[in-house]
Amino acid sequence: MQSFDPFEQFVQSYETEIVKREACLEIQQKLEHFCIKLENLQRELQRVNTPIDDDRYQQLEVRIRHYRYQLKYELLKLAEKLLEIRQSQPQEPIDWVGQLIEERRQRQEREESDTQLRRREREELQRRRHEKKRQLLDTIAAQENYYEAADLAIEVHYAKEDLKSLEALEEVVNALLDKINDCNRDGKAIVIAGTPEWKLSRMYEKATKLRQQKYPSHLTLVPPSGNPSSRSRAAADDCGQSDEKPDPYAELAGKVVIFGGQNNVKVQVEECLRQSKVHLVWCTAEDGDQWAKQTESHIAQADLVVIITGRGTPHKQTISAKRVAKNCRKPLTQCDRASGKDSLLEHIKIGLLGLQLQRNLG
Repeated sequence: MQSFDPFEQFVQSYETEIVKREACLEIQQKLEHFCIKLENLQRELQRVNTPIDDDRYQQLEVRIRHYRYQLKYELLKLAEKLLEIRQSQPQEPIDWVGQLIEERRQRQEREESDTQLRRREREELQRRRHEKKRQLLDTIAAQENYYEAADLAIEVHYAKEDLKSLEALEEVVNALLDKINDCNRDGKAIVIAGTPEWKLSRMYEKATKLRQQKYPSHLTLVPPSGNPSSRSRAAADDCGQSDEKPDPYAELAGKVVIFGGQNNVKVQVEECLRQSKVHLVWCTAEDGDQWAKQTESHIAQADLVVIITGRGTPHKQTISAKRVAKNCRKPLTQCDRASGKDSLLEHIKIGLLGLQLQRNLG
C-alpha cells in the first residue's frame, strides 16, 4: 500500500534518483569504453595510412559520432529506458545496455546508409548529365551539313532541363547556333537575340518545320488541299480504315496513360481512336515535368500504362512512371519511338483487349 507519509515519500524519491544516477553511470562507463576502444582503432588505421574513404574508417567515424552523441544528449533517456526494461523483466539475463546501444547504432547506420545512397544517386545523375552535355557538344562539333546541324536543336530541346541544372544550356545553345551558321554557307548568318531558352525555342521551331518538309507524311494529317472531307479520309486511311472496312479500334474502351512520344504522334493516335471509348491521358516528350507529375496522378485509375522509349523521352519521367505503375499494380507495356504510330496503336489494342478478356472470364 502506498504511503502518504511526506518523509517516506521524500526517501522514496531520493532512492529513485540514486537508482537513476547509478543507471546513468553504468551506461556512461560502457559508452566511454566503446568510444576509447574505437578511437584506438581509428588511430591504428591512421598509423598504417588507411585512406579516409575506406569503409572501415567510415564505420568507425559513424560509431564514434553515435556514442559521443548519446553521451552528450541521450544519456538520461537511455537510463530511464534501462530502468523500465529491468523493472518489467528483472530476471532476464540480458545485456540491456548493449541492446539499447546496438539498436540506436543500427538506426543511425541506416540513416547514414540512406544519406550515402541519396548522395550516390545525385552523383550518378550529375555524371549522366555531364556525359549528355559532352555527347551533345561532340555531335554538334562533328556536323558538316546545315540540315543535320539544325535538326540537333530537337535533341538539345529534350535535354534542356539537364543542361540547365549544369548551367550549361547557354554554352550548348551558342555552340549549336555557331555550328548552324558555319554550315549555312549559302545564306547570311543567323542572329537570335534573347535568353538561351528563347534562342533554343526558335531553333527548335525551325528544326520541326524542316522535319515536316522532309517527312510530311509522318508529321501531318492535313493534306495540301486543306479540304475537311479529304482531311478526314486521309486520317482514316492513315489509321488503316476505309469505306469498306470497319474501324478496327471502335470496340476498344478504357483509360490509357502514355508517357513519351511527340505531339504529332499524339494527334494521329487520338484521331485513330476518336470512334472508340478510349480515354487517353498523354505526357509527350515535349511536355514539362509539371505535366508529367499530373499525368502520373492518373495511373491509379488507368487500365493500361504505355511508355514510349527511345530518343527524346526523358529518362527521369520513364523511371518515375514505371515506379508508380508498379506500386499501383497497373499493366505496363513499352514500345519504341522509332516503330511509329501503328506499333503504338497495336500495343494499346492488345493491352485493352487482353484486359477485356480477363474481365469476361472472371
